[in-house]
Amino acid sequence: MAFSDSTRVRALLKAGKARVFESRNETLLDSNVFVQFMNARSKPAGFLTAKSATINEETRDMFAKGNVFVRSDSTNTTLTTPSLMWKEEERQFYTKDRIHIQTPTEIIDGYGMESDIWLKNYRIFKVSGTKIIE
Repeated sequence: MAFSDSTRVRALLKAGKARVFESRNETLLDSNVFVQFMNARSKPAGFLTAKSATINEETRDMFAKGNVFVRSDSTNTTLTTPSLMWKEEERQFYTKDRIHIQTPTEIIDGYGMESDIWLKNYRIFKVSGTKIIE
């Protein structure tokens, strides 16, 4: 499944199984979800994996759960969390769950966050630990 705007492909999605519920405007994905994020030139630039996800077909918001892992190639940053919401209108990730972020220079653990798709501009709601990487 491809997500695109009028000019380019923004993401490619793969899952072991997809079920469409037209009456609820939802698509349920399970059996391992993989979303490849594309940059402005439609080249792979990061990805998300999860055990399952639900997509709201009206808003294009996605709720991923089960060992959610996100990697941004441009920032070399990773995020691990039990669940994560993608808000299409804001173009941001959001979670209230525990988070583990690793950048090239530090590791941050905490609870709750919001971030852009590239894990460059993020805000952690409650930091529980940090470690500098040398």
